[in-house]
Amino acid sequence: MKRRKHLLATSLFVAAMLSSTAMLASAESASKPSIVQASNPFTNLLGLDYEARNAQYDSLKLSPAGWQVGMVISKEPFAVVTKVDGAGAHVKIWTGAIARDYNDLLVFWDEIGVTADGALDFHATDVEETTRNYFESTTQESYRVKAYLGKVPWANIPTDAEAQLNGVAKVTTTGLVNVYGIHFQDSDRAVATTLGSVNKSTDMPEKIPTLRLWKQTKVTKVPTDAETHWAKEDILDLMQKSIIDGYEDQTIRPNRTLSKAEFVTLLVKALGIEPVKTPVTGYEDMGSHWSKGMVASAQAIGLLDQRPADMRFSPDLPITRIEMVGLVDRILQKYEVSLPPRSQNFTDTANLPDMNKEALINVIRAGIVGGYEDGSFRPQGSLTRAEAFKVISRIIHLL
Repeated sequence: MKRRKHLLATSLFVAAMLSSTAMLASAESASKPSIVQASNPFTNLLGLDYEARNAQYDSLKLSPAGWQVGMVISKEPFAVVTKVDGAGAHVKIWTGAIARDYNDLLVFWDEIGVTADGALDFHATDVEETTRNYFESTTQESYRVKAYLGKVPWANIPTDAEAQLNGVAKVTTTGLVNVYGIHFQDSDRAVATTLGSVNKSTDMPEKIPTLRLWKQTKVTKVPTDAETHWAKEDILDLMQKSIIDGYEDQTIRPNRTLSKAEFVTLLVKALGIEPVKTPVTGYEDMGSHWSKGMVASAQAIGLLDQRPADMRFSPDLPITRIEMVGLVDRILQKYEVSLPPRSQNFTDTANLPDMNKEALINVIRAGIVGGYEDGSFRPQGSLTRAEAFKVISRIIHLL
């Protein structure tokens, strides 16, 4: 697909996926954000071409105090804060334009950088973001989370399965679908004559959720080997969210060792991310492994490297406790989890690489893992299913 970007600043800023939130505004409480619509400057963008939008950005002044990652600062056009740091914030503004390229979703955004005093230090128009295999997914709800912040807008863009279920037409592949009427800069790109099944959302939140909302499933029968197990509550929590289920013999086998592929699968499911159909990159031993969709998803969202130093993933080997810590730490970083002060010294971690030590400190501070009664952590020890269930349950409730 052809892509053209315009930037009225020293350089073009392109971000594949940022994770932040935004709020226009006055001095609102950070603990209870609200969307400011009364004097929304972004409404002036509706109906404008990219040159006119750039002119609007040149004179735009905002108030970023209290902004947080994921805050929605405008409902129409949809604008969301994607990054916040000491220097200011980044905001993505949906132009209202999407296109379908086979099964991929292409979304076109304007992007601005806001300094701490509210001035714009850069702006770009019609930045294209691609979400692979979007239309092959079961539901668009999987994309209404922070993992896709600034990639997928909060709008009704049905997947093919949803279109079939609801008896509506699939999203067109014949041209650009333009919800807001903002003039797209590429005159060579055909524009669809109707919106079809794409439309604005009527249930837009004030803040994009970190994880998808899990539909609770009633557990009618507790696995026989979980009745008196120390991890019973965590097991039931994940069963109610349909993240795990039992075996045919009514057991959950909590003390069985967990493989790397199984733990990555649990993480991806807990984050509400659907398995992708793009191939796993960098790992030579994945081939047609049953977990390849989950491993590829973990790579897509940054939990695993796409260019790993070790070209063997070894999916069927037991995952070690320190490998688990590394994956969990990436989640904490990705979702910018605030970590309270907390420390714990172990008798057997002094020789760990500094990267592993730092990850372990972060995961301990998050309250997700601890050590054994003898003061050890046993970093190379294996992980049982029950231990993994507790870790996953804590992650869900932390995020």
